[in-house]
Amino acid sequence: MAASDRVRLGIIGVGDRGQQDLHSAIRLPGVECVAAAGIYSHRRDQAGGVVPNSTINDDPRCLFDRKDIDAVGVPLPLHGD
Repeated sequence: MAASDRVRLGIIGVGDRGQQDLHSAIRLPGVECVAAAGIYSHRRDQAGGVVPNSTINDDPRCLFDRKDIDAVGVPLPLHGD
């Protein structure tokens, strides 16, 4: 697969909803999660288990500084107003 056929994803927020979105995203062909950020160490550890070759950080700004990330997902909870 050519590099241009791949989407390198970063995700900010790896709580329940973020974990769901992360699992859904990496099942898609051509999607690779290369970085994740979250404030809770337990959730970061869980995300690291799902995508062990990615960079896991507590500061989401680090994802925006990287030039190798094509898209950044920010999962939001499903509850309304």
